[in-house]
Formats: sequence, structure tokens, C-alpha cells
Amino acid sequence: MEPRSLETESVLYVVHLEDKASDRNSFANAFPSIAGSIQGFLEKTFPPGSVQIELVQYANVEELRSGLLRDGAVQPTEVGQSILFFVLDYFVPLTRDAEPQALPLQDVGGMPFHQWLATVYPQSPVVLLTVGDPHHVEEVPAWRYLNKDVLRNRDDFVKWLSQLYEQWWRPTFWQALEEYGSSTGATSWHTPGHNAGNAFARSPFQCAFYEAYGRLTFQTEPPWVCRRSWSTPFSGALYHAKV
Repeated sequence: MEPRSLETESVLYVVHLEDKASDRNSFANAFPSIAGSIQGFLEKTFPPGSVQIELVQYANVEELRSGLLRDGAVQPTEVGQSILFFVLDYFVPLTRDAEPQALPLQDVGGMPFHQWLATVYPQSPVVLLTVGDPHHVEEVPAWRYLNKDVLRNRDDFVKWLSQLYEQWWRPTFWQALEEYGSSTGATSWHTPGHNAGNAFARSPFQCAFYEAYGRLTFQTEPPWVCRRSWSTPFSGALYHAKV
């Protein structure tokens, strides 16, 4: 499937490498659901309809290479500069008339295929489709492996892909902030009397204050405790340990 010529620059491509026409058709039939799940994720950040998701399919490694880079050089094509992620079959031919081989054993530009792909597209996620147990193939640590049988159930495949979006594209700062908030940082630090005094109780040098007044006092959220915040620095802060 060739990329469509669009007026907008906000077009991202999913690149599918598969030599069997029947499997390419199956993936193309499932793609509207895949694109819909991607759009749903992206619309959390971008205005609806501002990004379009397109599918581009290739039947062999050289076809993929020429489709992404102009004349085999480093200069990317329209597709090559806007790749969202790759979905690659594990056994594909190097050229149109060659026999299928495992992708990690293919030589592209004087290096194994996975090294070439990591060199040219270091930030683009890769999903590798295999037949049989994915653990029995030549593994590349950065790739995600999936048994091709999952494609038979479109909903399962889309659900599996959807679980990867946040790992792939969620901003690293926001991810770290969420992890902090859900683990060690789950305290109302700005007004520590909130949340039943949880911030006081968890602090190594404020827990005595919490114990002195008791749990029930903080559950009532008294104003003199709950409204005390960082916005009144002139009166000091219980969060400042004084030795």
C-alpha cells in the first residue's frame, strides 16, 4: 500500500514488512482498528483529527530500505521521516527473488538488519511477528515479540498494541511523576493536613506531631492544620527539620 499524498504534515506511518500477500491483507484489514486505538491515545495530547495514521507495507528488506531512504542513502523519504513504529515479520526475503531468512541474520549496508534499523531509526519501536514460541527465535532486546496467531483475533492484537503506547510515547517526565506519586510520593505535601494527615504520618520528623493529636483529629480536617500550606512562609513549615 503506497502512502497517500496529503496536504498536512501531520501524518505518521506504521511500517509493515511481510512477504506473504495473504498476511499483508490480514494486517491491512485490521489496520483501521489499530489506527483508531492510536488516534485515541494521541488525542489525549493533540487536538482530534490533527494527526493522521497511515499504513505502508513492504514485501522484502530491500523494498523497505528503498521505501524509507532515497537511493539507499541516509536522506529519508516522506515515509522514512514520519515513522510511528514498525511491525516486522521474522522470516522475510532480502530481495524479491531471495529465500526468506530470519531478520537478525539479514545483511543491510554491511551490518545485521537489527543493527542497521537501530542506527537509522534508534527511537522507532519495533514489533516482531513470529510463528511458534517467540522465545525460540534470535532475540533482539529492544524489539517486542509476538506470535502471529494473535492476529487472528483483531481485538486481542489491538489491545496488546494499546498497552505499549504509553511505554513508547508517554513523556518521560510525566511517567516518572506518576510513578513517584503512586509509590513513595503519595502525600499531600502542599497542605499536609489533607488526606487524613497522611503527609504528617509518613514523614520521619513530623510523625510525632501526627501522633500527638491523633488520627481522628486529622480525619476531621481541622482548618488550622489542613489550610496550613507553603503559601504562608512567614510562619515557618513543619516540613523543615530542625536539629
